[in-house]
Amino acid sequence: MAVSLYTVYSTVGVQRFLYGSRALAKIKWWEGTIVYQIYPRSFQDSDGDGVGDIAGITSRLDYIKELGVEAVWLSPIYESPMVDFGYDVADFTEIDTLFGTMDDFNELIEQAHKRDMKVLMDFIPNHTSDKHVWFELSRKAKRGANNPYKDYYIWHDGRKAKDGTLLPPNNWVGVFGGSMWTYDETRKQFYLHQFTKEQPDLNFRNPEVRREIEEVIAFWLKKGVDGFRVDAVRHIFETKELHRFEKPSGDKQFTPDQYEFYSHTLTRNLPEVHELISTWRDILNAYEYKMDKDLFMVVEVFEEEGTDEQMKYYASGAHMPFNFQLQKMNTTCDGSCVARLVYHWLNKMPEDSVANWVLGSHDVPRIADKMGVNMVNTMNMLLLLLPGVPFTYYGEEIGMQGVKVAFEDTQDPFGINMGQDRYEQFSRDPCRSPMQWSYAANAGFSNAPKTWLPVHSNYKENNVEVQQRDPQSHLNFYRRLAKLRRDIAFIRGDLDYAIVNHEVFSFIRFENGNIAYLIAANVGETEVVENFRKYEGKFPPGRGFVPQKGFVVMDTHAGNGSYVIENDFIQLSKVKLIPGQGLVLRFWPTF
Repeated sequence: MAVSLYTVYSTVGVQRFLYGSRALAKIKWWEGTIVYQIYPRSFQDSDGDGVGDIAGITSRLDYIKELGVEAVWLSPIYESPMVDFGYDVADFTEIDTLFGTMDDFNELIEQAHKRDMKVLMDFIPNHTSDKHVWFELSRKAKRGANNPYKDYYIWHDGRKAKDGTLLPPNNWVGVFGGSMWTYDETRKQFYLHQFTKEQPDLNFRNPEVRREIEEVIAFWLKKGVDGFRVDAVRHIFETKELHRFEKPSGDKQFTPDQYEFYSHTLTRNLPEVHELISTWRDILNAYEYKMDKDLFMVVEVFEEEGTDEQMKYYASGAHMPFNFQLQKMNTTCDGSCVARLVYHWLNKMPEDSVANWVLGSHDVPRIADKMGVNMVNTMNMLLLLLPGVPFTYYGEEIGMQGVKVAFEDTQDPFGINMGQDRYEQFSRDPCRSPMQWSYAANAGFSNAPKTWLPVHSNYKENNVEVQQRDPQSHLNFYRRLAKLRRDIAFIRGDLDYAIVNHEVFSFIRFENGNIAYLIAANVGETEVVENFRKYEGKFPPGRGFVPQKGFVVMDTHAGNGSYVIENDFIQLSKVKLIPGQGLVLRFWPTF
């Protein structure tokens, strides 16, 4: 038996992750919801062109509602040349015809709200497409000309090498590799782009740019959207001193043409971004008052600079920054590793803040690929029952796996830029394959001869239709989890760690005076027997007591090698967990 690591986490006592002094405050809709991320290209094709669209999403709202989801987040649907699949925006207030029309969008909003569901837009303020009218006008500006768009983007003359060759102003490398600077023959200057050269960065030190983006926010709020997922916020500002060079990060596994080779202290998380987000929050607050509804803003901030940097975004106006801690998990992450990831976020959060958890997304491998199919239910159990807001990526509820894509069929610019030898290491196409609805052609996603990405070869065995008929399926387990998390212990309760060791991560969720739950996961490779009566934590307050028996509410491996029976009692002094298994036990009031 591995040595218990409980004492490492018990020293902080109960983590009041959500409410603290606000314990009796009204819960806003976003504090209790599951957010379901839809990648529109891959969800449902309604017009037979092989690409998903807005009408397809509307046709599947009942499915999403039946999952227990109350909010959907749409990846970009704006007018775009689709160099980076919608993250290169040509018009912030138009729908791309690939996805439908504004009438289709209005219908989606109306039908979602009829079902008491919220709609979040993916908002991309850092950059536009090079086909955006702002950029087209900016690149035509002459020196000294009275062109209002002249400074909408970041322009520079560059520098000359000793032999007279014109070079970019510095050594900055973009997220997808290669220089952040591209020379424009029309304007005879370099422009900055932290992503692809077709995605020029906006200049947020220009008040007119800020005004334009504020009008975009207002446009969509008037359309009825309920909030925004704000993309790439840490990239919005860069130093004014464009001649400065970035220092190497010291990570020798990367080459100078790769983003990770540099520290990016000059182009990420500059202090000005927090004032900007505060301004956007003021806009949301004003519309909350005007429209008498709660609105929500979550910002995408990665962790290279440390969690402390992420936490600043709570204070600057975002309701929360994305928490990617659980995305660090892989098959080598044992119970103590999971505990560290959870503790790291919860212990850093400002008082009265709301946590969130992200496992899958359009940028990372599928849960089933990273953790194994055996762990899908257990990972979804952790995602939905840890304190805070869970973000579920489409298809994770049925355990979809990443698809194999040949280099010649690769769509993702990140993969293409890395070349045939390295594309599989970097391409995000595998996690973006079409949703698997049924065993019909193209998994029921489309009746087109060819879909934009191939459907996974396992779609006839792994799809919604098949899993709806199987009481023990991933899908039905997810639905039961979503229903369970409506219990007050999960919506507004506290968390205390139970047994944590090299195999097991477990915790207790409770709201004083109400039913308490023990959630246990064996993320190790060996079968274990644990005595949860050894718990000496803070539940019930001042007692640290666990009764002899618990009631098995949910079992990730029911009928699949499990030693326990759902809806039956279990001795808490000898709980046997097989590898990959997760249990939800009700144990208070005592039995």
